[in-house]
Amino acid sequence: MRKTMRALWLAGLSVLLCVTMLAGCTDSGNTTSEPTGSTESEGNVGTVKGIPTATLSETDAAAFSALSHHYLKIDNSAASTQTGTPVEVAEDGSFFDDFNNGIDENVWGIAQKTWGGDNHGVIRANVAYTADGILVLTANGDLYNGPLNPSPEDDDGVRTGACLVTQQNLGPGSYEVRMKVAPQMGACTAMWTFFWSSEAVNHEIDIELPASTKNFKNSQFVTWTGEEVYTDRQTVPTFYHNDGQWHTYRFDWHTSPEKVDFYVDDQLEMTIEDTIPSIAGNFWLGVWFPKRWCGVPNFDTTYMLVDWVKYTAYDEPFTPTDGTFTYTPFNAYPTEPIDLPTVNYISNGDFEVDSKAWNTTNDGAIVVNPDTGSRMLRLKNADASVEQTVNSIIPESEYALNVSGFGVGDSTAKVKLEYLELFGDAVLGTEEMTLSGDGFSQQSLSITTPKNAERIKITLSGEGDGPFYFDDLYFTQPVRGDFNVVE
Repeated sequence: MRKTMRALWLAGLSVLLCVTMLAGCTDSGNTTSEPTGSTESEGNVGTVKGIPTATLSETDAAAFSALSHHYLKIDNSAASTQTGTPVEVAEDGSFFDDFNNGIDENVWGIAQKTWGGDNHGVIRANVAYTADGILVLTANGDLYNGPLNPSPEDDDGVRTGACLVTQQNLGPGSYEVRMKVAPQMGACTAMWTFFWSSEAVNHEIDIELPASTKNFKNSQFVTWTGEEVYTDRQTVPTFYHNDGQWHTYRFDWHTSPEKVDFYVDDQLEMTIEDTIPSIAGNFWLGVWFPKRWCGVPNFDTTYMLVDWVKYTAYDEPFTPTDGTFTYTPFNAYPTEPIDLPTVNYISNGDFEVDSKAWNTTNDGAIVVNPDTGSRMLRLKNADASVEQTVNSIIPESEYALNVSGFGVGDSTAKVKLEYLELFGDAVLGTEEMTLSGDGFSQQSLSITTPKNAERIKITLSGEGDGPFYFDDLYFTQPVRGDFNVVE
């Protein structure tokens, strides 16, 4: 990443933009092999990648319209906590922000920038907040095909993340964030200080999740004083960082004596006493896409959530800098809250976009729902099936599968889950559910993943002579509290 930053500088970026906008989070270039179904060039293994589209015949459309229809509705709205009171910032820069009033432009800038290579940067369109004060930072992976943009490179939105950055440079102090990490491999949730003026002067402190070991068990802590001068340490806490729970991450930056203490949930995880920064820098908070070292983003959309941020300045020596972040236009700040988004581990679970997430073996097709005009999956007969492999699963943890479908006549369908290790095709166990016609069928399945299961292959197959239609599939973590079905 450092070479990329230097190339951008030589291309003509101003000193101000390089200092205030180029983010740190190191790209180590790790090239460890990926699990099956998660390569850079391919989607999940199957006969045909993606599902073709088709048109319902008049007979099939009439038969579907005659069914009793009931559609899945999710309500993640929240009561507003907005008071109109701005964030109080002390003379030394200390502040506490719970985002109850959205994103305060006096405290935060919203970054729109690319670094590290092999991604399309962080963009303002991916920053939002909820009415009850949760900062929502969206990350779009390799399977994204949604209504985003414009993005910095005028691309399709793939591998775009989101970052906030403090308007002012901050010095030694305690930096603390209560958050839920973006829970899928390939997207790096990070918090870091950053000052850069040359290859030899790169002062930075990072917490990065997942670590370069490409799993959410490890915590990664890094300090820098130059592009090639850094200390990188990892620890293994007692939980997976993507467990869906709120966790508090913190680093205490000291210059007298020189050290950085790293904490997770108030437990000291690591102390680094080498390569300790001494120059004030902006504080960055967000999710971005490194070049392979934290995995391949084999998903469509996921979310990093932030409850609050706290900075407490220390009365210790440092070199101040004029690092005002002035790049965010005022009209770029979100002005209305959104509902809390659901993290669905199934990509394109509503079949609304063309996506390579699903693989079809035969007679599976995307069709238009004549009742709503939206899209759905049709399995034409017993020979039809589609499949998708879901990654970033935690062994021995609770998940829930919710499926909505419509059967015509005596048609039925089966949903099969196969638990897989991180590598290979050995099946550790299976779960199945059967959906039957005639009419609407909605079923849910609560599961606990077996030991060593880190991927799940999900197969939808027709079982009867007539067509069966799937409309919505959700694979979620109940503990996240972001999947609230309206009866």
